[in-house]
Amino acid sequence: MTEGQIWQKMLQKKVFTIGTLMADVPPAIKPYIKEKIKSLITGQLKLGLIRQINTNPPVFAVRDATEEDIEKLLRTCPICKKQFFPSQFTQEFCSPDCRKKHYQRYHERRRAKEGMKVGSRRRWTQEEIQNLLFLKEKGYTYEEIAQRLGRTTFAVVEKYKQLKGVRK
Repeated sequence: MTEGQIWQKMLQKKVFTIGTLMADVPPAIKPYIKEKIKSLITGQLKLGLIRQINTNPPVFAVRDATEEDIEKLLRTCPICKKQFFPSQFTQEFCSPDCRKKHYQRYHERRRAKEGMKVGSRRRWTQEEIQNLLFLKEKGYTYEEIAQRLGRTTFAVVEKYKQLKGVRK
């Protein structure tokens, strides 16, 4: 990727981060291209051809970028509804706290859907372990065993692996 190609991308996007410019760059040359993009941005900032509109993460815009162009790059956090500029192309949440809240809610809904008490992480009793091994020997599926024991399928699979020495 030449400086001319990078500049073309900047003009095409109008509002960009270093990450959005590198979205389709092969991993083998990413460090080299990243440095090239940084030096080009520095030069264009000094010449006044682009401007910096955000510092963390650094977001840049060409001179003729409109508010609509800037809003295209903005995302809204699904948890706190705050608008933010993503630092990576795939970023969905404004902060690690919001990402953590999302996954907590996701797992709560999943556990409730499977009939588990939300937030319950009870220990396996000897009776449950014996039932698990017995039902597995009889050819029951993990889903059927989970339903009978009142546990998630994932918990049953992991416990069975642990008991059989597959996972320590």
